[in-house]
Formats: sequence, C-alpha cells, structure tokens
Amino acid sequence: SLPYNFFAIIGLIVGIVTTFKNIRIGKEDGEKEESKTNYFHRLGLKKELALVVGEPLHLFFPLLFILVLTMFFLWYDGTKKGATTIIAAFSNADATFVMLLALFVTILITALFYFIRRQKLHELIYHFFDGGNELMAPISMLILVWALSLTAEHLGFSTYITSTFGTFLPKEIVPATMFALGSLISYFIGTSWGTWGLFMPLGVTLAVATGASLPMTVGAVFASGTFGAFASPLGDTTITTASIMDLDLMEYAKYKLQISLLCGILSLISYLVVPLFW
Repeated sequence: SLPYNFFAIIGLIVGIVTTFKNIRIGKEDGEKEESKTNYFHRLGLKKELALVVGEPLHLFFPLLFILVLTMFFLWYDGTKKGATTIIAAFSNADATFVMLLALFVTILITALFYFIRRQKLHELIYHFFDGGNELMAPISMLILVWALSLTAEHLGFSTYITSTFGTFLPKEIVPATMFALGSLISYFIGTSWGTWGLFMPLGVTLAVATGASLPMTVGAVFASGTFGAFASPLGDTTITTASIMDLDLMEYAKYKLQISLLCGILSLISYLVVPLFW
C-alpha cells in the first residue's frame, strides 16, 4: 500500500518544492510583510531550542536504536518460527511483542546513554513522565477505537457493509471515498492511529465486496489518518511543534491546514483518476 499513500507522497513533493523554490503557501496580513530576520524572530525561537538543537544526538540515538532493534527482533522472532527469508520472518513475527521489547530495551539503553552524556537525573525523570503524560490522550483514544472496532466486528459490521454498500458502490470511487471520510474524521479526532483503527476494517471490507484495489484502498486509509495527524490542532505533531517553537497553536494549525488542503485535494483527485487506469 505504500505507493498509494498519495497524501504522504504529494506532501513530500510539495515540501521539497516550496522549500527549494522559496514558495510560501498562504498569505500574511497586508501590513505584516517582514524580512527573513524578523520572520524567524517572530517564530519565537528561544535559547532553550538552540540548546536542544545543539545536542541532536540525544534525539537521533534513541530513534535509530529503536528502529534497528525493531528490525532485528522482527527478523529474530520470525526465524525462530521457521521463516527462511527476511520477508517471511517479518510476516511471521509477533509485531506487538517485538515492538514492545524494542521499546523497553531502547529506554534502558537510552537512559544509560544519557547518564554517560552527564544528563541530570531529575531532568531525565521529569521529561520521562512528562512525555508519558502527553501520551495518555492518544492511548485513551486508541482504547476506545479498538473497543468500537471489536464491538462492530461481533455485531457483524463487515457482513452488513458487504450486503448494502458493497452491492451498489462503484469500485472506482472506493479509495477516494475512504480517503475523504477518513480525512474528515481524522481532522476532528486528531489521531492517525484512531482513524486507521476505525476505517481500516471498513476499507478492507468495501474493497473486497466491490472488487476495488485492496492496496490502494489501504493506502487511502493510511493517507486519511496522515492528513488528520498533520493538519488537526489536536494532532500530537502540531501541538509538539507549536510548543517547541513557542507559536500560537491555532494560528500554526490554520497555517498547516492550508498546506494540508492543497495536498488533500491533489490526493483526492489522484484517488479518483488512478483507479480509472487500474
């Protein structure tokens, strides 16, 4: 489904083009044309941010470590179950257990790494719990979404969708429909994982019932969640970036929404056009 996550692909292209061509999406207020120096000053870059940027290894080390560990444990767990190739190992591995194990090992190794780097213990403890508290809202949302998905499954939701929408919905518009609905919901709940949990069963069921492209439909669901996580003022990336840069959250979210709508419209057109040539 990766080639069909059109929102992520288009967003990457738009980001590269606007960066290197120095193109601004959206207009500033008429009397607020500023020089680059004043513009960056207005962003509220603090000395604390400069200190954080000065230690990029503190960010890259745990990210790289958890990625490497996850891949290694996926391979190791899969080969223990009889897989002979890397792809087969990844498919047979218990992904939930592997990711949890990689996370705990990364936390322990990263803590040791920070101690070696002479980071203060009380600061490490504070940021550990502060970061954990910020995850409580997404975790609560995921629990509710998973509960809803399981309830719908036991009530025969897939069978109902197959016998109703699956009988008349054209297969060519299934990916576009999933992307549009998922983007709308994801914007208001602000979580990509929650959107995927809600819409993935629906998307797979509709794709099978109508004969639509399953990889493209799955890619459309992933794209819809990405839209909300990026554009929503409730999204973790929006809140985190606004906090780090000391920006007004709603103003920053409005700015991101302009870019998101551009990429979203182009993605929707792609999901309508590509199935015609599938």
